[in-house]
Amino acid sequence: MKIINANTIDSNININLILSLALFAIAFGLPQLPRNVFDERFRTSERGIPFRILRSEVSPINGANFRFPFRDGTFGEVRYVADENGYRPESALIPTPHPLPAHAIEQIRVAAEQRARGINWEDPNYRI
Repeated sequence: MKIINANTIDSNININLILSLALFAIAFGLPQLPRNVFDERFRTSERGIPFRILRSEVSPINGANFRFPFRDGTFGEVRYVADENGYRPESALIPTPHPLPAHAIEQIRVAAEQRARGINWEDPNYRI
């Protein structure tokens, strides 16, 4: 049979109080980010590579960049801006379209001239 007295209860309260204050002090002492800076961390599904994005919402234009390692040890970087004009990434890693051939550029120019003259090929009543 366990005997509980006032000293046992007081020591349990003291231990709980000390542990609670220690945890609070540890949490309060962690480094803090500046105001309006957000830290996003995630891992990729491939090899669990950690990503970290720091972004600021101080300006109306929200932009950030992130880096990630390749298998050969080099890093790739993507910079982006997200604002009222949408999401616009910039990176040497993003594929770009091939240049248009000369005949395609000529067709686009002719179509623009025809539009400027009021020619509408989709109008069923239009006659040449």
